Amino acid sequence: MTGLKIEFPTSARLRRGNYRQWRFVVERHLIQHDVLGYVNGDNVMPVKAEEESDDVFKRRFDKWKKGNNTAELVIAASIEEDQFEFIDGRTTARAMWLDLMRVHERKDPASKLAASEAFHNYRYESGTAMCRHIAAVKALGQRCQDLDDKLPDSQVMAKLLQGLPNKYRGVATIWRNKPEAQQNIDDLCSMLEHEEAAEDFGDVSQPTEMHRWMLSM
Repeated sequence: MTGLKIEFPTSARLRRGNYRQWRFVVERHLIQHDVLGYVNGDNVMPVKAEEESDDVFKRRFDKWKKGNNTAELVIAASIEEDQFEFIDGRTTARAMWLDLMRVHERKDPASKLAASEAFHNYRYESGTAMCRHIAAVKALGQRCQDLDDKLPDSQVMAKLLQGLPNKYRGVATIWRNKPEAQQNIDDLCSMLEHEEAAEDFGDVSQPTEMHRWMLSM
């Protein structure tokens, strides 16, 4: 952590009544230090794989630990002294984040409604990279879940497909014809990203999802 410098405006530090302002500012600090994933659930504590060597796992764990420690320091530097009781004893930045959310955001009835509205009002913007679109939908869904408003996977998948350009029409057709039991978010994301790559690069050696479906019939 040598050389890490975290400067947080005193006026923006977390205290009672300014949670929304604090969250906006601290998220940008986390992004600046490239550690937002350690609080939003993208970078979870690694678990040793069955055939993974100790050395490889240690390198993965040490990398995660460094990022997690940075995220913890950002959070700790961004709150007033009377807020430390809510993060004391937490072992990950994610746990700190969620407990502060529970204390502050869940007390505000408007927060859950705002999160739900943000998800349902979100629309794909022309030209957006598919990876960014997927990340945005997942983040909005995760925020609803963090506020005890878990969305059905079917709603998340519908949001991923909503408003996409015509080049994704084949994916949408295939998806809607798949049995519901075979539909899952990860598979849909993979199909959308593959279709983007195949169409953008004009790689005729890699058939689009519509072509794959037609060949399988």
